[in-house]
Amino acid sequence: MERELVEISDNILCATEQIQDLHKSSLEDLARKGLPPGAKDREAKKKAFEEAEEALKQYNELISKWSEELSERKTLFGDLENSCKERTGLRKFTAERITDQLSKDLDPTVLLIEADARPMDDKTEFKNWLHRNIAPCFPKYKENRIEALLKKGLMPESLLQTLLNESSDSGAILCVDVEKAAEGRILSEEANEIVKACEACFKWIPEVDQDTYGKDFLEKLPLEIREGLWTFPYDEKTKRLRLENVLQLHEIVFEDMPVIRMNDRPEEPGSKARPIDELSPGQRCSAILPILLLNGTSPLIIDQPEDNLDNRLIRQVIVNILASIKLRRQVIISTHNPNLPVLGDVEQAIILRAVGEKECSLDSIGDLDSEAVVAHITDIMEGGREAFQYRQSIYQPYWQGPVNEI
Repeated sequence: MERELVEISDNILCATEQIQDLHKSSLEDLARKGLPPGAKDREAKKKAFEEAEEALKQYNELISKWSEELSERKTLFGDLENSCKERTGLRKFTAERITDQLSKDLDPTVLLIEADARPMDDKTEFKNWLHRNIAPCFPKYKENRIEALLKKGLMPESLLQTLLNESSDSGAILCVDVEKAAEGRILSEEANEIVKACEACFKWIPEVDQDTYGKDFLEKLPLEIREGLWTFPYDEKTKRLRLENVLQLHEIVFEDMPVIRMNDRPEEPGSKARPIDELSPGQRCSAILPILLLNGTSPLIIDQPEDNLDNRLIRQVIVNILASIKLRRQVIISTHNPNLPVLGDVEQAIILRAVGEKECSLDSIGDLDSEAVVAHITDIMEGGREAFQYRQSIYQPYWQGPVNEI
């Protein structure tokens, strides 16, 4: 429909220009012949006028259809925004539920984990749109200026209104008032040039030579032409309507940003919960794994979690969580760490032995009441009975008080 509108608009512009040119050339031709305007001139102008009138009719029909469809898009976008708000509420509720459950299942003296959701904090999709469409207008400091616009609080809907010429002060929305261009400054003149280069549509008003056609000529033109005909320019690089790019703004919503904070030394003075992006890989695993274990009911497969977890956390955190969820979801763990099957009271241990590339054989299967299973755990995971007993003999003299039960 947009392309049809462009074609009709172009036809009206051409017809208007043809009428003016025909009128002027007819007068000049008759003047050369020393004759007054006659029937032939009137017939030509009448035909041109009828063609322009028909084109104008089609233009009005398409403009009306365009306005209706744009209104429907705005309604759909409003529905999308409301759905996103509901989604944010559900995410906040889920984060609170996870935090509450973790506070019950984790020892608060060992590990504290908090989950949260920052509403509409992920602007990646909008940032990408700005880089594709607005950044090329900047001669330099493109990244800094895009970041400045986002920091200013530029929103897709307000930018859409500007580029559809629905805003009275179009350039102001893109102005950034800071000291230097390197800091993201965008002056009013620059902002207006950006709007001009990126706008999806604008009104064209024909220029009329009053000396040739008279002062009242423009007043006799149809109202649509006097007020300006909507025209939809093409992007010179992509050869597509700019409108296609601008309407993409109606499909952009900001995502919520998940937040996970962890404190794995809560009893140490000055310790506090830190965001996951400030943690080491091992600490991140310590924060994420309990959430994965608690959240959901589908089977969960974990490959060697001990690679990123120390035995203290396995003993004090993971084992307790496994015990709390084993009745509502199946957990399958591949491990070389004896603390997981033994302290976790594994219901079924499967001992596999590699016999070739991508091949293995089943050595034993059963629970901790199986002598064969215990023997394999002792030999493979503990290093053998002698190694286990030797470590005990080294540790025993330094142990004081009773051993706490698991």
